[in-house]
Amino acid sequence: MSSILSSTTESSITSVGKTNAGNAKHLIVLVNGLWGRAKHWKTVENELQRVLDSSSTVVHASKVNQLFQTYAGIDVCGSALADEVRQVAQQDRYDKISFVGHSMGGLIARNAIGKLYHADDEELILGHLEPCHFVTLATPHVGFVPTYEDVPLVHWIRGTVPSALGEVVLDRGVPWLTSIMMGESGKQFFLRDGDVPILYSMALDPYISALKRFKTRTCYGNRSGDHLVGWCNSSLRSREEIESIQQDIGREMNTSCTGVVREDPLHYAWAHPDATSSHSPSSDTSCAMHELQNRARENLKSVGWRRIDVCFKDSRLWFLSHQHIMVQRSAINMVGMETAKHIARQIHLYENTI
Repeated sequence: MSSILSSTTESSITSVGKTNAGNAKHLIVLVNGLWGRAKHWKTVENELQRVLDSSSTVVHASKVNQLFQTYAGIDVCGSALADEVRQVAQQDRYDKISFVGHSMGGLIARNAIGKLYHADDEELILGHLEPCHFVTLATPHVGFVPTYEDVPLVHWIRGTVPSALGEVVLDRGVPWLTSIMMGESGKQFFLRDGDVPILYSMALDPYISALKRFKTRTCYGNRSGDHLVGWCNSSLRSREEIESIQQDIGREMNTSCTGVVREDPLHYAWAHPDATSSHSPSSDTSCAMHELQNRARENLKSVGWRRIDVCFKDSRLWFLSHQHIMVQRSAINMVGMETAKHIARQIHLYENTI
């Protein structure tokens, strides 16, 4: 059962991090999502720099894949990020690397690490970088199928119109419209990019093996208020798991319902029961899209993740939860400040614990 970190553990973190990797330098790469920009990471970047040791840590907000460039497709964006990481890694003496990705940025980062992964180097990426922490924020890990609760806004609209109209206009029209408006990325979000959708391929090798190399894996998901990415999707849970959590949520949620409201124990980030699952990834794609989603989810869960649930339902702009989770714009998303601090504290804890 998940639990909230004790206040004693949290209070042990000072404003200046105590991580000390000697001469090693840790590169933390921040990856924006669709229509995002590097400057959207300013708050999270500041918190990471405040908590971590600046002598051994460099926080780099990715400069590639911004604005319209994110429409090119997850694979194209992933290649651009991989190239950027190669260039940045050559500029200084880095020994370790971590990623934090928001929304589509989590998918781009997952794609990039698959391209940076060398099977011959069991513990390294690029031959010399030790993979440390992989964190996603409101990332649609398994894509969207309109008939399911993957896109809360579409699901809500579908429930307000006649079923026949909903099936034709929303279930079929939304994927088509998204592909027109967002190019290749839109097709890939809705698994309409070929017989073997890229999001399913990214739940297989080399991407899964690359993900396994990281010491910790953490996914933050919005419990409500995120109209773009559903809770099941961002937290890599099935609907049955979500329903089970909902039954005890009253006992584990903060009364304010703002910020982090529920989180797995710290050690789940590197030793989750899912990681010992006997599930064997399958490359068979001769099944319906929702079944592809389920298989991709199970493959991803098999590597083990720590789930952290966030909620902004008590904020005035609760419908901007997708942006609140990373404090995209300080003028309107500052309600997410505690979440930004939480992200930095967790990476600090991981560094000092493992």
